[in-house]
Amino acid sequence: MNLPRAIGAIVFACVSSLATAAQPAAEPGRYELLSGVLSSVVETRPQDLRDPALRALRYLEDQDLKPFFGHLASRREPLYRGHGIFGLAELEDPARVNTHLIAKIESPSEQAALIGEAIRLGYLEGEGIREILNWSSIPPIVEVMLIATLGDEMASDTMKTRLERLSEGESPRVSLFANILLVNTDRSTERTARVIEQLNAMREVERLATLAIVLGLVRDNDLTGTGPLLAALCDAFADDDRVRHDALGTYLIIDPQAAGTRWRKDFTQTDSLSAKVRLMFHALSAADRMDASLFNALKDEGNPLLGALIDAAKARASGNLDTQALLALIDTGHRAAMFWVIDHVEDLPDERAVPVLRHAVDRAVAREDKHAPVTPAFAEAAAGLAGRDADQLVEPLRRSVASRDITAVDGILVALLRASDGVPWDASTEPEWTDDRAEALSIVLHAQFEPGELEDEAHREKLERVALGFGGLPQMFRVQAAWMSLEARGEGRRVTAQLMAGTGSADE
Repeated sequence: MNLPRAIGAIVFACVSSLATAAQPAAEPGRYELLSGVLSSVVETRPQDLRDPALRALRYLEDQDLKPFFGHLASRREPLYRGHGIFGLAELEDPARVNTHLIAKIESPSEQAALIGEAIRLGYLEGEGIREILNWSSIPPIVEVMLIATLGDEMASDTMKTRLERLSEGESPRVSLFANILLVNTDRSTERTARVIEQLNAMREVERLATLAIVLGLVRDNDLTGTGPLLAALCDAFADDDRVRHDALGTYLIIDPQAAGTRWRKDFTQTDSLSAKVRLMFHALSAADRMDASLFNALKDEGNPLLGALIDAAKARASGNLDTQALLALIDTGHRAAMFWVIDHVEDLPDERAVPVLRHAVDRAVAREDKHAPVTPAFAEAAAGLAGRDADQLVEPLRRSVASRDITAVDGILVALLRASDGVPWDASTEPEWTDDRAEALSIVLHAQFEPGELEDEAHREKLERVALGFGGLPQMFRVQAAWMSLEARGEGRRVTAQLMAGTGSADE
């Protein structure tokens, strides 16, 4: 799955949850034990445990699981149905969700949630979106969100008519979103005023939550016609610095030339260091389209983070944001700065991105407190490096093993599992693991990317031990190990049938 940010979050969650697991019980039979690892979680555990177990099976992207995911997609329970629909989507190349399966869902809120997730994952685009818009019945919130993705097509007479209808509907939120899309197409000052009125009519908590969604809607769909609306929002929330700055940040992305002067004024007039830092993060995201002179003579107030942000924004506006400026942001140790850099390098070629990601990994591995947990930024950097050049993780991994830095070892191994396309060492160069957990993760890594090894009985037995508790891995890895073990023994169809029976029929 091509999801760098999601992968990083997954790596962090996986490493954070690496804890003890039940050791194998008395052996009633190899198949029963291994299938029990799958069925006990998938069938009977609470949703918060079933969810990662089903997600773990999806990560394998194993075509032999297609009947199982097809079965889940027919279930009534949203958890099963969602994993079934997305599990099937991820077995396509490229990954694409089956809109006919979503059309069968009776719950508008469930439909909306699945469609939103499919768009976020990149599994629903173009023709799929138009197909849903042609349904005879479509939840209004889904309709307006899909129209927002259409770009120039949004301005067609057909879509404008639909938006006019939605703007007059019963749902205040749908009406608001439709009016924003109409502002984007006609730039009407009257309709802009109507949007402000609709926001002001909401209770404060609802208004702030809705405004966050509105700004995301504008940014995600690059609604370039909303500049005047964003300026009006900045004025409407003049007394709330955080809300005004968030609106200004979106305004900078949509229309950096018009918003730049307003941004400079806000930055120079505020005495709040936190406000200056927040404004600089907004500017950094849009700096490649801003006038470089806006950053002249800005003072860093003696704060290293603010200074690094100013330098990076100035360099980006001038078209020369080099590796050293990115490394300086990482070296601030500030979470948001590190996240910004890791997001930024996603669009850079390997020769520029790899040194930056490697620096972030090395910095984490070199930390003094080897018992401190890995950070989300380290997890994302490791996952990004695993996806681009997994060999770059071998040396930091060796250092972490040698220093018994268990959290860094776990983080790197999980990153390799989630984002690489192979094992970056052979039998003669594999690190000498100093704890069972690292060895167990390595066994799963080999099984996932070198399945031919499982033709050997010794390798199969190692993987089965992991499934049954060796290394104390989280349940998701044990589920993967159990499935791969049974597949290697020719029991894949048998356990699939068992899981399908255990998860009930389509009417349940």
